[in-house]
Amino acid sequence: QLAAIGINSDYPLNGSYVLTADLDLSGYENWSPIGDGNDPFTGIFDGQGHVISGLTYVGEDTYVGLFGRINERGQVKNLGLTDVSITVTGGYDDYYVGGIVGRFENCYMETSRAELRNCYVTGEIAVSLNYGSNLWLGGLAGELAADMSGCFNLASLSGRIGSTYGKALQMGGLAGRIQQSASSNDYVIEKCFNSGELTPDCLASSLFAGGVVGYLDVDVTLRQCYNTANVWLDPGYSCGRNAYLGGIAGFTASDIQECYNLGDVGSEACNDSPYYEMVCGGIVGQFALANSEYSCFVEECYNAGKVVARSYGVAYAGGILGNAEENFRSVYLRNCVALSPEISAYYDELGGGGSTGSSGPFEANVLGNGMTSISTYKNYYLSGYDSGGAGLPVGKPSYSTSIGERYATDGAWYEDTAKWDFDSVWTWSEEENSSLPYFAWVTDGFQILGYEDGEVELFSRLNGEKLTLCAASYDADGRLLDTAMTAAAPEAGISRVLLPLAQEGAEVRIFLWRSMNLKPAARALQQ
Repeated sequence: QLAAIGINSDYPLNGSYVLTADLDLSGYENWSPIGDGNDPFTGIFDGQGHVISGLTYVGEDTYVGLFGRINERGQVKNLGLTDVSITVTGGYDDYYVGGIVGRFENCYMETSRAELRNCYVTGEIAVSLNYGSNLWLGGLAGELAADMSGCFNLASLSGRIGSTYGKALQMGGLAGRIQQSASSNDYVIEKCFNSGELTPDCLASSLFAGGVVGYLDVDVTLRQCYNTANVWLDPGYSCGRNAYLGGIAGFTASDIQECYNLGDVGSEACNDSPYYEMVCGGIVGQFALANSEYSCFVEECYNAGKVVARSYGVAYAGGILGNAEENFRSVYLRNCVALSPEISAYYDELGGGGSTGSSGPFEANVLGNGMTSISTYKNYYLSGYDSGGAGLPVGKPSYSTSIGERYATDGAWYEDTAKWDFDSVWTWSEEENSSLPYFAWVTDGFQILGYEDGEVELFSRLNGEKLTLCAASYDADGRLLDTAMTAAAPEAGISRVLLPLAQEGAEVRIFLWRSMNLKPAARALQQ
């Protein structure tokens, strides 16, 4: 019946559907996405907390996912998509690839909001395109024009496009690009996270890559989202022209509020033809406004990953923001905290000449370059961070203040000094100075206490709640090694759930969410 949507007249593309049981699609040799460039899905699909597993696709279609293309009133909610295997090849066209949907287009309806809610994806998505191609690639959606909440991605993403000027790769853990709202109300992206590995490779003009979204358009509000994966290039011998990398967003023209990043952002050295321009930020790579009437903020965010920018022309590296366009002065940083262990900018000579000093690269604790008129807003950075690059430091701007390492895990400091909202947004471990802040919405009555010998130790304030737990292991470079998943219904109090991994590697992260609505219910635990 699922495969019949849009094929059989009894299952129209504008219908309303509910999933009444888990589905295994491993019997389908090659999945045919629901909705395409000519006939998109415009209905409602409610998974009701069920899981679709084993989706496999290999081909050259331009709209690829469980759904190829959705527009107008489309809604997808309460759905898990596990063990996906999507492989796309081709060229000389525009490609939209995501686990849930390839392209979720603009909704022009004021009374009916397009929506992607309480969905998640695990598995692998790989796209390799030849010359003349644009690519929008995301764990959930290649391109998204809808509200999104309660979603997360654990799938590994690999995207490559061939050498063509004027083309771009937009790639994000949840969405490659989030489009401008077509209605009078902004799209809202909230309470989402990514822990899926990102491997971008772009020989074309521009690369936009972010832990949550590659390119965030105007008229969107992104808040209370986080990323734990590295946004990191290993470019080899030839690169594109411009690269914009961010822990949350590679590029934004909209507000980003109350977000954090734990992954590293940047690039290894290119051995022959490096990027001309590289902009890297712990939260945002590049911030630029489309209209002088806008006033936008990056506020109440923190980054704990290293930031390294490398180019042969222009390189900016910032603990929070890499670069802000100075055409307009209405872009603001406010109450952000840079906890980066390293913030560096390097100059790589053409032909593999190595890294040498240059007047081009700039690096700084909070902001790599731009925005000089925001001295009324306070931001903070970790004292003693490593400035290992050959770039010129912008200095310690008047709007940033050094803090000692002990404050990084002191919840009282964030609440009293940085003025963060610990009533409704943030929380921290009850064990003093044991963790960085995380979101209140990820606890919801549960707490992961530890992971040892293949077992998760869990505290539950509820009795018999149906849960799903996932363990993911990573090597020392942050590459995903193995995952495991299981269902549980723990009694109130402390319990142990068997969840063995074949390879534990250097780090194990545990995720927990309620099986009925897929809402994440506990923070990721880093061992």
